[in-house]
Amino acid sequence: MTRSQTLGSYVSSLGDIREVDLGAHTDPVYLKGLKLAHIDNASLADYVRKQPTLFAVLPRLRVESMGFSIMEWVDLNRAEGGAADKFPDFSKAVASKPRDIKIRHKFSRISREDEESIVSLRDVDVGIIEGVRSVAWITSIEGEPLKDILKEFTAQEIAEALDAPQAAIDHALSHLPDKKRQLTTEYLRKGISSRQTESFDALFMSILAHLRIVALGAGSESSESGDSGEGGENVTAA
Repeated sequence: MTRSQTLGSYVSSLGDIREVDLGAHTDPVYLKGLKLAHIDNASLADYVRKQPTLFAVLPRLRVESMGFSIMEWVDLNRAEGGAADKFPDFSKAVASKPRDIKIRHKFSRISREDEESIVSLRDVDVGIIEGVRSVAWITSIEGEPLKDILKEFTAQEIAEALDAPQAAIDHALSHLPDKKRQLTTEYLRKGISSRQTESFDALFMSILAHLRIVALGAGSESSESGDSGEGGENVTAA
């Protein structure tokens, strides 16, 4: 890929990601950048182990991804002698592999017919679910996991969030205790359900968080069984 193609893919991959302030812009390292972007994290970690004073001058976001054990982390934070004033020769460091950039397009215009289809979908890549903002995905979750999710919401909040096909509403209600189900049903009759509520966003994010965990678990099982298939993890009812 050319530089322009790589940049285009990178920008597209970030298009639908919500920003989160990690405070990284205040990191002193950005006042005097280090030319380490091309170095593999594991290789850079080996340099830090040999010269612990490097730890203090590396970007915080970088060191958090370098795979140090908790004991190494404690020792490196205790290291004396200040920041490194001399840097090793990084010319022999292992270069990092190009990132596998996955472009996620957001499906923003969801009709009621689309949501009816979601209810019947199974084995959907969680990366696709991220771009389809609908609480109809709640039908992908069964039993105790769904009960635990709904415990975090009041009856009114559940009713506000369930702007979804009747099958999805019935599925959610079936996982509520009797009194809470009756109260939620009363709120639903008032017509307070809306995709524009904070409750809708919160329930969708809770559903998505659970499906991500399921996908990660499926990925770990595949790795242990020697499955080297590529692509995202699919989600089934859990």
